[in-house]
Amino acid sequence: MSDKKNHCILFGGKEIPAFEAWSKLEVVNAALGILERFNRQDSQLATPLTRATEHEVRMHLQRLEVSPAPEKGLEVVEIVRALLQKHTPEDTITILSSEHDLDCDLNGLAHLAGVDAYLGCLAEEARVLLRNAISHEQIADLWNESGRPAPGSPFWDHSLIEEILKGA
Repeated sequence: MSDKKNHCILFGGKEIPAFEAWSKLEVVNAALGILERFNRQDSQLATPLTRATEHEVRMHLQRLEVSPAPEKGLEVVEIVRALLQKHTPEDTITILSSEHDLDCDLNGLAHLAGVDAYLGCLAEEARVLLRNAISHEQIADLWNESGRPAPGSPFWDHSLIEEILKGA
C-alpha cells in the first residue's frame, strides 16, 4: 500500500491527498460556472448576494495557493511531468500506480503535473488526432467521455481544444 503522506499537497494550510485537492477545485469551478450562468441567464432572479458570491469565489480562487507538500512532493511532480511528456494521461496513471505506488485519478494527475504540463500533453495528443482527421469537436467528445478535466470548465468543447493548441 502506498504511503499517502508522501503524495499530499498543501491546500488551505492543511495537507490533503493531491487527488482530493484537485477534486475540490473542480467542484468549486463547476459550481461557479453554474452560478455564473444563473446570474447571466436569469438576471431578473439574480440578487446582489449571488453576484457578490460569484465575485468573491473568483477572488478566493485567484489567491488560492496549492503547492506540493515538502517531503516528496517535488519528486512526485517531476516524475509526473516526465511521464506526461511521453505518455497519455491514462497511461501515466497506470505507470504511476504500477511503478511508483502512487494512486490518483485524472483530476489528481492534472493537478500534480500542473496546468502547463497537463495541457501540453493534451495539446500534443490533439495535434496527432487532428493529423488523423479527427475534428476539434470529436476530440472534445473523446476527452469528455474519458473524464479528462477541462481547464476552467466542467466540459471540453471545440473552443477549449483550439485554446490549448494556441497556448502550447
